[in-house]
Amino acid sequence: MRKEDTFLNHLWNIFSRDFRPKGEIDRNEIKVWKQNLWNSAFYPIFKFELNTNNHLTNITSKLNPIGKTFIGLF
Repeated sequence: MRKEDTFLNHLWNIFSRDFRPKGEIDRNEIKVWKQNLWNSAFYPIFKFELNTNNHLTNITSKLNPIGKTFIGLF
């Protein structure tokens, strides 16, 4: 399901408990995240970076903004 990587979209994702994979596709990068029962608020966002020939050059992951906020509060 296509969704933008924004704070409000991740917040809605946690409250709706929608476990479908979501992501955002740009010209040179793809971001994908999927919430499940075990990582409900602390799911990672995987970022796949592509070069100009659409070859994969790098894969990174980071915690979603809601998870970062919860960690900052506690």
